[in-house]
Amino acid sequence: MKNLFVYIAAGVALFLTSCSRDLGDYDYKDVPDPIVEQLTDSTFQALVGDSLIITPVVKLASGKTNYSILWKVLVGDEMRSYEYEGKSLRTVFGFGSKYYPGLMILTDSSTGMKYFYKFGIQGNTEFTKGVLVLSESADKSHFSFVKTDGSVQADLYKAMHGEDLPAGAQQILVMRSLYNNNGSVSNYWLTTKNGGVQLNVNTLARVRYLSQFFFTTPTSISNGKYKVLNDGTLMAVINNLVWFGAFETAPTASTFGFFGAPVNGRYNVGPQLIENMTEAQSYILGFDNTRRAFVRFAGRSYVDTTYTVRDSLFNPKDLKMSMIHMERFSDEDLYAFVDSAGQKVKELYFSLNFTNSDQFRARKIRTSPLNGYIKPNTVWSKGIEKDFYFSSEGKVYRYNPLNDEIRALNYDFGGKEITMIKVQNNGDLMLVGVQGEVVYLDVSTGRNGAFIKKIEGIPGSPRDVVIRE
Repeated sequence: MKNLFVYIAAGVALFLTSCSRDLGDYDYKDVPDPIVEQLTDSTFQALVGDSLIITPVVKLASGKTNYSILWKVLVGDEMRSYEYEGKSLRTVFGFGSKYYPGLMILTDSSTGMKYFYKFGIQGNTEFTKGVLVLSESADKSHFSFVKTDGSVQADLYKAMHGEDLPAGAQQILVMRSLYNNNGSVSNYWLTTKNGGVQLNVNTLARVRYLSQFFFTTPTSISNGKYKVLNDGTLMAVINNLVWFGAFETAPTASTFGFFGAPVNGRYNVGPQLIENMTEAQSYILGFDNTRRAFVRFAGRSYVDTTYTVRDSLFNPKDLKMSMIHMERFSDEDLYAFVDSAGQKVKELYFSLNFTNSDQFRARKIRTSPLNGYIKPNTVWSKGIEKDFYFSSEGKVYRYNPLNDEIRALNYDFGGKEITMIKVQNNGDLMLVGVQGEVVYLDVSTGRNGAFIKKIEGIPGSPRDVVIRE
């Protein structure tokens, strides 16, 4: 045992002696990262069915060219990635019209070092860019597509499916989630008064009918307004009830977004809702046609008229008038136009504090300057600067409730009935639908509806338009 201790002590002494001679004088050299151009954080446009070639410029610090590249493209719908090898990514792009994140793994063959670079691919089809138009005739609706060269594929839905869309064209809904696929469009919905169809974003082919988008289909469908929420589901007024699409499943699930049951409660709301679904305490304000009252929804729950009314210029819980139109500019500035027994159009101005309180502030009621202008076929659009655009007897007017100015736009529609008004581009562009046409007008400051261009050859009268750029 004594000899064993002697041997251990000698070994430790030898080890310490060796360490004392190691002065740590090593010659380390940083190896600079390669220079990669025409790739990093770029998004490449790809046409479905066409060749996709990505060739980055790679410069190794050594000046050599002995490196290899592995490419990975993530396809979320399939929950997998596709891999390619080579100094260029070369493939026939066969994915859909969505955004696909990618990763390039560069290996320096001399050192074995690996470097990682992100990029993205945006898939496109011949229908990715253009104008979608939903229009209606007396007994049917039409869906048309306008190509970027201006040519019109009129009544495209019927040409593709051999059937007409039902009458009562209403909305084109562009479905996208802010939380998935980089906000890429996933599909479209076309809604009509008593139905609707879902379209494939790549081919515009029908995916399903609206009646097939319920866990339990209602015996009848009467549509009001729909809205696409940030998670890529729908909020809708159907049969005078408020419905929400299911969000609990993965976005790739076959039943994602399906309608289950309406929000529970005894109410009968009109087709239009005022909502603020972006705040932590989101709310919806509807108008109950039976009780003639403003009713409140907190998130996805109905809470009736359980709000506190400040000021007493009108009673929102018992209005005794019919709703014509209402808009929200902010929680401080909301307007409603109501019909006083078919005699006078009344204008309501009010504020809401439903995010951290329960207050409805009834700020003003008056006989509206729009008396005599509002007709049964009047269509509306909200402006940007707390103003309204509306149609009356073949003209479009701008109304500013702050100074009561009512001004007709300059463009002459030839007396045709106006069936659609949409304001876009931060309030600078207006799209107006009349029989057979979509008219583009400049409504920026000082232009007052100057003519830009128009799309002709639209079957029927446009009810909704979407520009895909």
